[in-house]
Amino acid sequence: MPEFTTSIFNKIKFHYRLAIGIILVVTTASSLFVFYYVEQQDDFAYYINMAGKQRMLSQKISLHASYYLHANNEQIRQQNENLLRVSLDELKSNHTHLKQEVSLSLFNGVHFSQITQLYQNDNNGINSLLHDFYLDVDRLLETNAHSGYQLLFQLEQMESLLQSLNQVVNLYEKQAAESISQLKLIKILIILLVIFILLAELKYIFQPLNKLVITSIKAIEKHKAEVERAKQKIELANDLKTHLLSNISHEVRTPLNGVIGMLKIIEENPYQLQTNIVKAQHSARDLLKILDSLMKFSELERDLVVLKKQPFNLFKLVDEVSEPYLASCQLRDINFEISVTENTPIWLQSDAKAIAQVLDNILSNAVKFTERGRVSLDISFLSKNKFQTLIIEVHDTGVGIAQSVLDSIINEKYYPEKDVNRKFSGCGVGLSIVNKLVNLLDGQIRMSSQLGKGTDTSIIIPVMPCLADSRLSEYQTNLIKQLKIILVTQNPLQAYYYQSLLNQLNCQVELVEDTSLEQFTAARADIVLFDFDLIPYVPSLDDKIRWIALGQTSDSTRFNKLDYIAKFSDSKALLAAIFRSQASLDSDQFLTWVNRKILVAEDNHINQEVIKNLLESFKLNVDLVFDGQQAIDAVQAKKYDLIFMDLQMPVLDGLSATKVIKRIDERKNTPIVALTAHAFRADEEICYQAGMDDYLTKPIEVEELKLVLSRFLG
Repeated sequence: MPEFTTSIFNKIKFHYRLAIGIILVVTTASSLFVFYYVEQQDDFAYYINMAGKQRMLSQKISLHASYYLHANNEQIRQQNENLLRVSLDELKSNHTHLKQEVSLSLFNGVHFSQITQLYQNDNNGINSLLHDFYLDVDRLLETNAHSGYQLLFQLEQMESLLQSLNQVVNLYEKQAAESISQLKLIKILIILLVIFILLAELKYIFQPLNKLVITSIKAIEKHKAEVERAKQKIELANDLKTHLLSNISHEVRTPLNGVIGMLKIIEENPYQLQTNIVKAQHSARDLLKILDSLMKFSELERDLVVLKKQPFNLFKLVDEVSEPYLASCQLRDINFEISVTENTPIWLQSDAKAIAQVLDNILSNAVKFTERGRVSLDISFLSKNKFQTLIIEVHDTGVGIAQSVLDSIINEKYYPEKDVNRKFSGCGVGLSIVNKLVNLLDGQIRMSSQLGKGTDTSIIIPVMPCLADSRLSEYQTNLIKQLKIILVTQNPLQAYYYQSLLNQLNCQVELVEDTSLEQFTAARADIVLFDFDLIPYVPSLDDKIRWIALGQTSDSTRFNKLDYIAKFSDSKALLAAIFRSQASLDSDQFLTWVNRKILVAEDNHINQEVIKNLLESFKLNVDLVFDGQQAIDAVQAKKYDLIFMDLQMPVLDGLSATKVIKRIDERKNTPIVALTAHAFRADEEICYQAGMDDYLTKPIEVEELKLVLSRFLG
């Protein structure tokens, strides 16, 4: 029995025992009171009878005394004498009992005073009258004469005794009547008390007890329902495990067979080695993807997934996830379309891995279950009041999903049936992973589908937009405004992404979807950003244009005037490529830097030596200081062309020193570059907020240093 049920039953037993205990106490007390008063009535009856008998005995004694005096013979005289003595003894005995404390204690208040006065009055009290009465009888028996016997034969005195004895009887009867009245009152009070106690028990014991019973019944029913749900969940998990094992055995076998098969072909026919290795790698990646899905599903089932919300590049994420599906659709002659709304931020803050997993599973199903037609991916951003949401919509013209399966997906009870066509089979955990991850992200999933017509899926996820990741100095701003940049791409994600970045930097950018690079001349463009796939056409192009390929590979460096950046690189990498194209760092350029004044604020001697040697290799004039305050003093004493500022220094840190320098009118335009071991975006933002113009991360790369020098020294 569950602990909470045991606790409830203990409370119920306590309430019942309390109610019975109260009734038992009241009943016992009432019975004792009634018993006491009933016993008192027996005492009253006994003493009333005795008091009444006293009057009869006094009359009987007077009668026998008369017979004794007037007896005709000795026998009659003797007989009356005996009766006279017996009656006198009984009268004395009764009187003794009636005047004892036991009998008098039956009286209370006025009656006690009255009975005491009747017995103890000096003139005609019962004690006095009976005393004289005893003496008269004794003298009568001794002298056989009646002369002078006042009490026995004088009617007036005898009447006084009889009246006193009658008053005693009356007082006993009155006291008994009052006692009976008290008993009746007590009975009424007991009845009222019992009624009150029953009502109190009803309110304070039985009503709470009733609620407790109802609560316990509900708790038992709830526990029973939970047990039933747990049972169903276990049964469902059992079924799911069975189906998963069945599906996994097939899904794992397929890529595993591909790997083993390709390795065997390589072993037997080594002439097509590269092609077969690629095929084996492709099968291995498919196998790894299946295992990753199973691991993620297992983690989600055991609630082991912890979200890490950090800034991420939305466009890079979407491109990396969608690229393999785009290639798959091209091979199968399926249109794969991507669209992005204009207000969509480049950088967002959320769990990028979770969002990528959601998008990957949705796209996987859309592409897998679509044989012809199209698959479209729409990315949008909605900002309303204080709420910002990322909306991912995937539409396909595939086989569709039955409504019962959709409902099961929403309720997290879905697993694929055994008879699902193997053409469209999978592990069967993708949609379950999506549902669980979306819930973890506090998002929503909406799905609508028609069999044979396709499926529409909308994922709504709360996010936070992030600020741009780089800023321009005045020199950079003036330089970049003069550049004519052309963006050549047919990828809508790249088009929107780089247009947004360049527009934020106030660049003149033109989007061209025609991939014929020969059309561009130096008169039309200074820089051309183009898809990595177009690199083979570069050698025949105009050398006066700086060409930047969107897609990183070391092979691209063999082409003259060609730079490259990874797809969806951040603005800092893009700017580096642009400025590299404008700054050919040869010996002629170094001559323009000779004797330019550089200040380095760095508290570490080794780091001072490293950066000093690097700067002096460019014939620069370098001054060193050890803390922020020394940097301020040096700037006030001399004008520098560029300042390198460490962030963490004694006396005064680099951020505080920068703020002070930027407030000096004559020095506020002096560029300051941060030197730090921290590489987080948040640290970079703090530097810019303090007034710094650029950011270098330790250890310092020579190429990065050259880029910074070219930006600020020309």
